[in-house]
Amino acid sequence: MTVDLYNAADVKNTREHLYALQKGCDPILKEQIKLSDAVLDHDHSTQHCRAALHRQTNAFEGLCFNAYRRCLQWVTDKPLPEILRGLADYLEKDYSKNPYHNAWLKRVTTDFRQLKAEHQKKVLVELDTKEGANSTERLNLFKKVLLTKEHGYDKIRSIINNAKDN
Repeated sequence: MTVDLYNAADVKNTREHLYALQKGCDPILKEQIKLSDAVLDHDHSTQHCRAALHRQTNAFEGLCFNAYRRCLQWVTDKPLPEILRGLADYLEKDYSKNPYHNAWLKRVTTDFRQLKAEHQKKVLVELDTKEGANSTERLNLFKKVLLTKEHGYDKIRSIINNAKDN
């Protein structure tokens, strides 16, 4: 393996060497990858090669790095790895006791729209309203029921899921 890479053959040889050292395991995914899916990752700041990554893992890493530079680097002196560890802790925390964001209204409306007409009618009947004569009327009836605030997210999701399953 050369110290400095100059051409595609050098990159290929280094990728294969690192892939073998890693025993075919992507160090970020912690999963086996095919050599044909592996790319040679490098640090864009130092230009040092780091590892053989799955091409999608490499793309994800690049997106994270670019997002850090675009969004956070100018507001904090914390390095990206520290922020990512904080993000992982944040995402793993249990928020199930917190209220639902009002985006749930759009989510269930989208789910309702995707139902077949017969399933939409079942949902509306379960919500104690008319079935509606056509898709526009059914959607308007559904939205009207949502705005009564009588049924929360969990109940609406359950009714939609039950209508699909039955």
